[in-house]
Amino acid sequence: MSRRTLALSGCVSLVVALAATGCGSGSGSAGSADGKVTLKVIGWKGGPSEPAKIKEINAAFEAAHPNIKIDYTYQPANDPYTQKLNAEFLGGTAQDVVMANSAGVARWGKSGYLLDLSDQPWAVDLAVPAAPLTQVDNKTVAQPSEMVGIGLFSNMEILNSAGITEAPATWQELLADLDTLKKAGKPGIALPDKEGWTVDAAINATAASQVFQKDPDWNRRLSDGKTTFAGDTGWKTSVQRLVDLGSKGYVDYKEQLGVSDFSQGPQDFKAGKSAFLLQGSWALADFAKDMPKLRFSPWPGGDDPAQPMATNAVGTMWTINARTKHQDAAKEYLKFWASADALNQYLTAEAAFSPFVSIPSPAVPNTDEYIKAVAAGHFFVLPENSWAGGASQTAMQNAVQALLLGQKSVDATLAAFDTAAKG
Repeated sequence: MSRRTLALSGCVSLVVALAATGCGSGSGSAGSADGKVTLKVIGWKGGPSEPAKIKEINAAFEAAHPNIKIDYTYQPANDPYTQKLNAEFLGGTAQDVVMANSAGVARWGKSGYLLDLSDQPWAVDLAVPAAPLTQVDNKTVAQPSEMVGIGLFSNMEILNSAGITEAPATWQELLADLDTLKKAGKPGIALPDKEGWTVDAAINATAASQVFQKDPDWNRRLSDGKTTFAGDTGWKTSVQRLVDLGSKGYVDYKEQLGVSDFSQGPQDFKAGKSAFLLQGSWALADFAKDMPKLRFSPWPGGDDPAQPMATNAVGTMWTINARTKHQDAAKEYLKFWASADALNQYLTAEAAFSPFVSIPSPAVPNTDEYIKAVAAGHFFVLPENSWAGGASQTAMQNAVQALLLGQKSVDATLAAFDTAAKG
């Protein structure tokens, strides 16, 4: 997640650019009488439960930019965050720099509230699969600060007790491990799905290998009407493989539909009730506190052990309010976040991965296989600005739950995906 240098349009220095009215952004970047600028920033990281090194990163920025002060507001990440920003953007009172997710970028970008950042040096350093999530109408309006992984957590203590020494890298290895665990009387895999997220995420993670590894341009072809979920054999394989886990007796889906994806499910995994769990890398720090022998690796949905395919989601992103009077200072702030020094602090705290080509992901413990896949470019990014987000995602999750209950066939589920993707 790296990058870049910002040209200051012929200004001698950043201090001059911020203090003068004739050499800044068109909206003006004048600060206080002493030439200092206070940059207002808001985000849902940096609070008591997720400090994410925000305080330390902001302090380092201020030390490197003595004429810019960061006024950071922590706002919990729930509906009031979006509602608050919706109202403030509409009223012209939003902060200079705003943390956003994919839905916020799409909403605020289409409304014209976000500054076009296409000319920023870091914009050309974005990993190709992540770039579309930062764009609205082919303009870059957001800077990603992380990619979060969605993969397989393995309790190696349980696996070792059954004679298994490595986390599975392929679908065949996963099935073999589940069979070994079952014969040894050990717990196998948990896919809690009360909220509808886990199994749908597992299908998408399987499609990373079955669809996107072979056809990285699949999403564009879907939007152009040149392919469909129902007409793609890779998607059919991806859905069928999850169905097979139930039919082979490795997962009791009716039971798992009553277990919370994000509370009870992870708690049960920590308690040793399963050897495997699909979950996001955001759970890594919590799991590691109680599980000394833990691995986080790409979901083993493919067939080639040499090329496991990771699944990522773009997490937090920074945007600049198009109406800010401090464009230059705001761009400097994003430039700082696109440096290894700042980004690695954030990524390590978040157990996340770099969205930039020139900045490698930090060495987060227990994630060697995942980091290797991302570094090799073997990853797929969920298109949360289209079918993998919002109402489309909810409709797909509902279709998957109907499938697990025996109310839909694989073909009918994929047909429902096509309907959902059309909005």
